[in-house]
Amino acid sequence: MIHYGWRELEVTGGAQREIETLAVLASELPDTYPVYHSVHWTNIGAGKGFAIYGEIDFVVVKRF
Repeated sequence: MIHYGWRELEVTGGAQREIETLAVLASELPDTYPVYHSVHWTNIGAGKGFAIYGEIDFVVVKRF
């Protein structure tokens, strides 16, 4: 099985814009800034008997 990276993906619609944005971030930011794409999160400790979940399109991190 061959695994491709995000640069090899063929996408359309909203996903295409996300990949285009990811390409800009990859080309313009220094390598010291990791970029995480499509980060899923869950909060099950809300204390109200249900889980809260979502997705963040991009997380850009600056290391100190």
